[in-house]
Amino acid sequence: MKKTILAASITAALSLTQSIAFADTSDMVVTATRTAQTADETLASVSVVTKEDIEKYQYKTVAEAINGLPGVTISNSGGLGKQTSVFLRGTESNHTQILLNGVKLATNSFGAPQLEHIPLNQIERIELVRGPQSSLYGSGSIGGTIQIFTKKGSGKLTPHFSVGFGTHDTKETTFGISGGGTSTWYSLSGGYTETNGFNSCDGRSGVLFIGCFATEPDSDAYRNANVSIRVGHRFANNIELEFFSLYSEGESEFDGFFNTTDFLQHTFGTNVRFDVTDTWSIKSTLSQGRIESDNKGAFATSLPTINKIILVFKMIFS
Repeated sequence: MKKTILAASITAALSLTQSIAFADTSDMVVTATRTAQTADETLASVSVVTKEDIEKYQYKTVAEAINGLPGVTISNSGGLGKQTSVFLRGTESNHTQILLNGVKLATNSFGAPQLEHIPLNQIERIELVRGPQSSLYGSGSIGGTIQIFTKKGSGKLTPHFSVGFGTHDTKETTFGISGGGTSTWYSLSGGYTETNGFNSCDGRSGVLFIGCFATEPDSDAYRNANVSIRVGHRFANNIELEFFSLYSEGESEFDGFFNTTDFLQHTFGTNVRFDVTDTWSIKSTLSQGRIESDNKGAFATSLPTINKIILVFKMIFS
């Protein structure tokens, strides 16, 4: 009887994993080669997490949303808003390129973007391209590339508002409006997440004041205030203009000698696309990725503020 129950449980778990990781995307438009194609036309190994998937499986973070995809390993140091690393196909965490609406995210001092501070409530879909894409996306794409797209409005003007509560005194609020037609689209939304967190470091062994070997019997709180805008218009002369921006700022508490981080992450850009013919188009992007981090610790000490800004202008011919 026990063996039968165990076998049934394993079968159910495998079925759930397959339904998440291997959903049919043959007619879905993806950007694995930097140009729009259906998934069955591209030669790249690509997986897509849609807005419907996020709502269906109730993911709370970007890391949760991609954790079940083939080749992905996630490392998290203590819950919501804590250091999160992505290891794709066995490569290092800084060997995966992470883009927002086609723009490279600014990275921290370890050469990796702060994936944990990207609010999932502002995301339309996530594309994961496995394999080296260095020729298309740059030297950081040894293991693969993750493309994150913010919400893009469509249809009639639609407002939305939601409030959620959970364990560890977690509170979440989102609001916004969206809409659009064949030539114009717009989406403006904001959100706020706050949680007391949990104690991820009880210091039962090791040396004091070194990482999670410190005795800090406290909850590690997190808060994140964010806003996203994406608006565009396609003119009659085959010119398309779009502006987008994703801003998040807040505070994250963790264990160790330095145990509080005030962060700010902002990525925005403008895309201009001109269709020369039915098969030839030119796209130019002017964008900026910004990340700030101020780490504070015991005895009123503080690490130097990390402030990185990436300004990029690029043109793509396809």
